[in-house]
Amino acid sequence: MNANIKIIARGEEYGFESRLLRAGANVVVSPFKLGGCQIARMLLEDLQPQKNETVTWAKNLTLNQIQNTKQVQVRIDDLLHQANAVLAVAIQRTDGRTEMMPSPETVLSPHDTLYICQVNES
Repeated sequence: MNANIKIIARGEEYGFESRLLRAGANVVVSPFKLGGCQIARMLLEDLQPQKNETVTWAKNLTLNQIQNTKQVQVRIDDLLHQANAVLAVAIQRTDGRTEMMPSPETVLSPHDTLYICQVNES
C-alpha cells in the first residue's frame, strides 16, 4: 500500500470504526456520530442547564448535568448506568475544554461536568 495515500472511510454501523481502522483507514467518518455532535452542540448552546437544573427539550427527554465530586476518575459508562441515562452529550473539563459526544469508555476527572440525556418515565 502506498504510504502517501490518506484513506478516509465511512462507517455507518456501530463498531465499524475500529474494523475500518484495523483494515488500514486513516480516518473513519460516521454520519451518525457527526449528526450526534451537531445535535449536542445545538442543545448545549440553546439549552445549557444551570447547576442542578434540568432542561426538557422534547416530550420525554431531559438534559441534565452530573459533576464528578469524587477525588478519583470515573468512567462515563458507570455514570450513565447509575443515572439511567441514554446518552452522554458532552463533558465540560475543568480547564474549560468541551468534549462533544464522548464515548462511554471516556474518563471523567475530578470536578469535570458531564451533560447527559435521560428519558422521563412519566
